[in-house]
Amino acid sequence: MLSTSTIEILKKLSPDELKRLGDFIKSPYFNTTTALEKIYQIVLKAHPEYTSSALEPKKMSEKIFGKGEYKEKRLKNLCAEFGNLLRKFIGYEQINENGLDLDINITKGLVMRGVFRSAVNFIEKSEARTEEIPFFHSDLIHYRYNIGCGKKQIKGASQNAFYKNELNEIENERCDALVSLFMRDFYEAAHMYDVSKGLGYLTDVNIIENFTDAFDMNLFLDSLKKTNNKYYTFIKTHYLLFYHFKNEISEVLFYELKNDVFKLAHLVGQLNAFDLILKTIHLIQIKLAPLDRKYYNDIVDLGKLFRELKIFETNEEVKISIGTINDIFLPAVIVKEYDWAEEFAREYCQYLEEDLKENQLNYCLGVLSFKRGRYSESLNFLNSIKLTSFQQKHSVYYYYLMNYIEMKAFENALSTLQAFKQFFIDQKNLPVFFQDANKSLKYFNEIIKCEMDGKKIDGHLYEEAKAKSSFPHKIYVIEKMEKLK
Repeated sequence: MLSTSTIEILKKLSPDELKRLGDFIKSPYFNTTTALEKIYQIVLKAHPEYTSSALEPKKMSEKIFGKGEYKEKRLKNLCAEFGNLLRKFIGYEQINENGLDLDINITKGLVMRGVFRSAVNFIEKSEARTEEIPFFHSDLIHYRYNIGCGKKQIKGASQNAFYKNELNEIENERCDALVSLFMRDFYEAAHMYDVSKGLGYLTDVNIIENFTDAFDMNLFLDSLKKTNNKYYTFIKTHYLLFYHFKNEISEVLFYELKNDVFKLAHLVGQLNAFDLILKTIHLIQIKLAPLDRKYYNDIVDLGKLFRELKIFETNEEVKISIGTINDIFLPAVIVKEYDWAEEFAREYCQYLEEDLKENQLNYCLGVLSFKRGRYSESLNFLNSIKLTSFQQKHSVYYYYLMNYIEMKAFENALSTLQAFKQFFIDQKNLPVFFQDANKSLKYFNEIIKCEMDGKKIDGHLYEEAKAKSSFPHKIYVIEKMEKLK
């Protein structure tokens, strides 16, 4: 009877959050229905799997209303109320977690009630507490804007001379914060728009394109630089990350951008820093690494910054993704920082969702063992992976192939190759990248046959492979072919 979405939220609650939910439901300010407390007790016993038979509608009805007639409609309404109260709890948790938003609302409440002296005192104490928050933290910038509005209200309503004299400073801070937030949010939205458009999800010109075409951002940045605006680097970095995904980037501009990201990382808050680091890594992967492998070293530098910030160690409810781990782990492998890559994998795989931890760690260790020349060990790790997704199978099959080639287990290699080809045949509507990957299997086939028969590689096939811009494990293929020339 509890909705799927309600159970989904409940599953994500930590033990401490679940306890606070109980206090929230028991509070007469938020809930006056004792039946909801009974639903909470049922939920508490069913946590965290929510497979208990006690969640069956008839058993819930009996627990809440007592034995007798099954009150389906009443139970349905109560479960809906419980779901709404749960969502309200999530909202209050968010407010309590973000003390700045709470301070803003308190200030507004005091001003609306005409308690100006208390409002002034509260603002001053609140601002003193913000000194410990990173300067460019988005919540703090938002706070500066809203508190600026509050100060204006206090000044206007109280006719306080102190605030009247302060108006210029207040207004400048308020406008600086407003523009900075807008620029950051706009270029994040513009980036996502471009990604969606590149994937074919969007086709029409919208207001984002109209704005970027009409607004001279370089002129605006020049004016900020000339006036030593404190938000200059913050705004410039977000803009350049957006701009260089679409346009050419020089080495000079890239390293200027990289230095700015390192400067800002300790000033924007952990999650904002995480976003900046990932965007910079993706920029390198798309625009620079295909031109020169040396840029993978810059990804490792950013990975080390990522570890230094200890984002996931201090944000237990935030989960890392497999994509993020691979974005940092694989470049470290490419530049042969094997020990660091292993440390990173062992450290961060533990922050994945529970059902992904072991699989991803085995994949990382399988890759590392192959690179270290421990082929049997690599196969053992790969064999431990529960292959469930297309991407997993695609990645792992290649390492099976390469391990068998290096072990000169050519019959196994051919069997794997055949299974790999069938795997591609079975897939419907393959993206272009994977279609190209399928076509590249002929190079592996040629390498295996030449190794088996002691023959030289087909020169035309070698030149064809070399001329291709990219395909999975191109470097490995070219190196093997060159040994067989």
